[in-house]
Amino acid sequence: MKDIIEKIKNKTIAPKDVIALPPDQRYLILGTLALRAKEYKKALEYLERTNLPLANKLKAYALFALGRFKEVIAILEKEEKKGTSEYMFLFFSHLIEGSEKEAKRYLSIALELDKKKAINMLKSFVEVAKESKKAATLKRLIELLG
Repeated sequence: MKDIIEKIKNKTIAPKDVIALPPDQRYLILGTLALRAKEYKKALEYLERTNLPLANKLKAYALFALGRFKEVIAILEKEEKKGTSEYMFLFFSHLIEGSEKEAKRYLSIALELDKKKAINMLKSFVEVAKESKKAATLKRLIELLG
């Protein structure tokens, strides 16, 4: 599996590499590749066919991109091991859903874990937020940080 991950990183993966994998790993890889291609619905289809632990986090990323924030919260709050990215996705999702107290809590944790990464994710979020939600979300973010 490690060699497959390296091939994905180096963009040298071939279909024969994926077909040779056991089904759980195959669907995880296909889901990851779909995420990288920003094909979020397809990524969900693949990721729902695997029971590997990483699949839930990847599902949450796809759901976030699709604007399904309540589902993101449901998945990531159940995850035992969370890193900065997961806490930031919980922050964004709670903020968008109007749960400022929870959003602030998750933002604090993310900043403690890796301030630079959390701030970069904030910048990225601001750049790609949907226009319809951008103004309200940014207003809440400014209030939350102020």
